[in-house]
Amino acid sequence: MIEKIQELRQSGELEEALALAQEYLAEHPGDEAGRLEIAWVHYGFVKKAAKAVDLPAFHEHVDAILAQELEGEGIMGNSLAWQVHRVAKALLGEKPVRVEEIVKMLDKVRFFTFDIESDIMAYVMMLRLALKVKDRYEGLREFIEWWDLENLPEAEYEPFETKQGRRMMSLAERSYITYANQLIQLSDTDSELAKEKAVEFWPKFAELGRKRRDYRFFRGFRLPLLGVMGRWDEVIQEVLSEIRHHPNDPNAWILLGDALAHQQEENQALICFARALTSRAKPDAMIKAKEKLARILVKQERYVEARTEYRDILSFLERLGEHPSPSVLAVQEEAWFKETEPRPNNKGLYRHYSIQADNLLYADMPELSAVVNHTDDRRKRLWFRVDREVTGSASFGQLGFRVAPGDFIAVRIKKERAPDGSDRYRLLTARPNDEAPPGIIRMFRGLFSMKQGQSFGFVDREIFIPPHLVEEGLLMPGQAISGMAVMEYDQKRNRWSWKAVKLG
Repeated sequence: MIEKIQELRQSGELEEALALAQEYLAEHPGDEAGRLEIAWVHYGFVKKAAKAVDLPAFHEHVDAILAQELEGEGIMGNSLAWQVHRVAKALLGEKPVRVEEIVKMLDKVRFFTFDIESDIMAYVMMLRLALKVKDRYEGLREFIEWWDLENLPEAEYEPFETKQGRRMMSLAERSYITYANQLIQLSDTDSELAKEKAVEFWPKFAELGRKRRDYRFFRGFRLPLLGVMGRWDEVIQEVLSEIRHHPNDPNAWILLGDALAHQQEENQALICFARALTSRAKPDAMIKAKEKLARILVKQERYVEARTEYRDILSFLERLGEHPSPSVLAVQEEAWFKETEPRPNNKGLYRHYSIQADNLLYADMPELSAVVNHTDDRRKRLWFRVDREVTGSASFGQLGFRVAPGDFIAVRIKKERAPDGSDRYRLLTARPNDEAPPGIIRMFRGLFSMKQGQSFGFVDREIFIPPHLVEEGLLMPGQAISGMAVMEYDQKRNRWSWKAVKLG
């Protein structure tokens, strides 16, 4: 009878073959040859359904094959994979794509038995398909774990170029960073399981990163994975270094905030999340930063600011056509949320903490005493001097506090090369200070002198009084005055001299 079933199947008489196979199994329940043969009959129906993209029939017969619980029949698994590929290709060509149907097939693929040695491409295609729908495949992490990235063939580790010359990531790079991202997301809901998985995955990820320096996107997942494993001290040190080179990377600030939060540094974490929101970020990063910031604000009972963040989160999600997370939905049911009105925006909060973020970022750098030697209200800039060699300027907004000429500030600065090849110093942080920079400050008292027709004058012939101070002080020749002078380089006389910066 087995031979007759095979004959009917091969001639395309599938209904007759199925009826005969069912009859045979009824008489010989559990017969291995009979189970295998009826599976191949159902496979005939699978091919037919795949060609017609008849999804109900496709699933019906795939389920019938799986019900036979065939052991070691890798050829069947390979064959089914090609039919899954055929259906998926048709579905991916539709608009809109029925992603849920592709996911439904992938969930069944995990129960296929494959013969990798005879047809590795059938197996590889299933991984590629899973990655194509990764944004809407909730079971993606489990699928990749089942697939086992150790099975990637060597050829899939090489990037390739499109016909237009565009470099594309290799399947290996895409797979590893996708799985890393799955673990990072898992850590938000099940940190212990995420940590267990990350510890197991890390040696493979780190080794591949060392071998393939051309895998550009690996770097972005390295530090978050260290965080998932609880290695926050390493994360803090490395991300601080990263931010110093790329200070406007919102994801780096979010990661630093996460690390500090895990170290129970809540206020510093708040600073980082607020700083992330001063940089241009993709919607997912912005929503993530806002929610993390809002949670801390709620803990600190700063409900108006927190309500403003949640208002923005809900607005973003609505525009993106996405649903709020369970945590955001839960917040909306809390009494404080219902009773609190949001403010127009939290930009002032972001600016306030942005300055503190710079102090956090450069905390291990020494502070230097400086004096403000000039301000320009129209340009909203100030100039400062540390010593004869070191001087610089900054905008008022960088300071976060008001200054006037003659004020002392403590600064952290970075030496840079100007376009003309000279050295210049960029202000990193500043705060009010009572300590005068040594060697460049002189308090003076004496008689003011000014030649007729000139708008400036001197004290004791050596301290220059600039025109604006003459005008502001309504100074007259012979008048006794006092004030502060700062050492400045006189370009005309090619020497150092004293210039008054304030009177009184």
